[in-house]
Amino acid sequence: MNEPYPHPGAHPDLTAEPHPQPYLTAQPYPSSYPQPTPPRPKWQHPGLIITLLVLFPPAGILLAWLSDWPRGKKIAATAISGLWFLVALLSDPPQEGGATATARPGASASATERAAPAAKAAPLCNAPGRAPAAPDPSGPLDHVRLGKLTCEFETNGKLDDAEVPVTITNKGARKADYTVTVQLLDASGSVIKSNDLTKAYGLAPGGTKTASAILVGWGEEIETDGAGYWTRVSVVERKEQRAAEPAPTEDGDFDLGDHLPKRTITPGAYCSKAGAVGVSKTGKVYTCRHGRWRS
Repeated sequence: MNEPYPHPGAHPDLTAEPHPQPYLTAQPYPSSYPQPTPPRPKWQHPGLIITLLVLFPPAGILLAWLSDWPRGKKIAATAISGLWFLVALLSDPPQEGGATATARPGASASATERAAPAAKAAPLCNAPGRAPAAPDPSGPLDHVRLGKLTCEFETNGKLDDAEVPVTITNKGARKADYTVTVQLLDASGSVIKSNDLTKAYGLAPGGTKTASAILVGWGEEIETDGAGYWTRVSVVERKEQRAAEPAPTEDGDFDLGDHLPKRTITPGAYCSKAGAVGVSKTGKVYTCRHGRWRS
């Protein structure tokens, strides 16, 4: 029953409970647009998973099962990648050495040929049974003796240094100049090099000089058969020095001794050495007395 509307001017009843007022509640607004899906992690990218299944199957299989692939696809990827991994793991690695040589006889032969130079013996310097010699050990050749040949070889076996000591002894009666030619020969006797630069000047009688004859020097390389070398003296040029001329005397003549005649003296001319003997242009003998040439 509706309550009577209060009379105008009447006091409102403050004790009366207020009438409840209806409240409006918010209703969700229907949306016709689909909600966005969250982004896919990079490790779930199909390209990455397939690459790992081929290159590194253990990691590829793990990522495949953590991805959102269908179960059947995961099983197929696991089976194929696992089989591929087992085949690569159990296959035999390529063999070296004996197995390869047995399978390829030609390769073994070429490998032996390549190894042959490495096993080659070091080349000899002095040929066995060959001593320094001279074709004709007489005359000036007998004045020269050769020592032991020394050599140096490159790593490729070529001869790049060879020298021999040369001893010269003057067996003549006067001072002499020597020029010696030394030859380097191989084991078969073929001449390889010659050296004519070994010299000795003014060697006194009985005197000795030793020099080094360089047969192969710096910057040279000679092919060698490894059988060794030997040396010999081929030429010795000996030139005796002329005896010193006597010093002229004060009168312009040459003093050849107290008892030797002097040449082209002038009779009556001054002389310096008493007792000296001289011959005039006419062949007459004069003696130096009291400072003049007198007959």
